[in-house]
Amino acid sequence: MRGSTCSLTSIGRLAKAANVSPRAVRHYESLGLISATCRGENNYRYFSDAAIERIGRILDLQNLGFSLHEIRDVLMLDPSSIASNLHEKLSTVDQEISQLRQRKDRIVNLLSISEKIQSSRMIGTHERRVYMDAVKEEVIKGLKTRQGSVKDIHLEFLKRDQSLYDSPEKRKFIEAVKNCIFFAKTHNLTLGQD
Repeated sequence: MRGSTCSLTSIGRLAKAANVSPRAVRHYESLGLISATCRGENNYRYFSDAAIERIGRILDLQNLGFSLHEIRDVLMLDPSSIASNLHEKLSTVDQEISQLRQRKDRIVNLLSISEKIQSSRMIGTHERRVYMDAVKEEVIKGLKTRQGSVKDIHLEFLKRDQSLYDSPEKRKFIEAVKNCIFFAKTHNLTLGQD
């Protein structure tokens, strides 16, 4: 709107109202942080009152540690969009924390079972199942690393152990055998034939 009557704020008045120097206003404009609304007949740039608020926001963001280039990116986004993105990111981080806590709990549980096994203490059926599942996962991971894939024959072999515990009778029998072996070891008894 060059040449028309423009009753908006000049750079000097804008600088004074926003409590910054005219040089800062020109710098903000050169970076695209603010823009003049129009040019007067004198060819001077004039700004709307919204520019005062915008400079206030720029100063607030600078006080929070943002650079002017970062501020330009921030100002391009709608504040509600920023809040929405931050809520989404927070939700993702909360999910990651929850998953990490679950992994930690599982590792602590497996470590406890492992320490019982190393010290030759009896473990329960559930502890054994949890431990063997972890062992199977490690075996499968190792097969994938070494061979690139896991074949059906490998999976069938891993399922054999699981079938030993698929009924209460089998579980009781195996627990009885394990108790006998444990008793023999703790009393230095020899099992089997020489």
